[in-house]
Amino acid sequence: MNNIYKEATVRLVFDRYKTASKTKKGTVQLEITFMRKRKWISTGVRLFKDQWNDRKHVVNSTSMIELNNLLNKTVTDMESWLIFIK
Repeated sequence: MNNIYKEATVRLVFDRYKTASKTKKGTVQLEITFMRKRKWISTGVRLFKDQWNDRKHVVNSTSMIELNNLLNKTVTDMESWLIFIK
């Protein structure tokens, strides 16, 4: 079996259902891909459309530093957990 299928990837996905706007919030989720299967886990963070940037994550928010730290910690914890169960 090729190693590419054994690797699990974790990434942040904002507004998977394309419902966020300037007046309605969308969710930030973790997308975990393993052996061509994807699962999504909610992070509990909800943002307006103009508060998300794919590279910088949370922007234009009064609590952007705390939210970015929370999201980065969540991704790191999930990656550590996936390495642990290997």
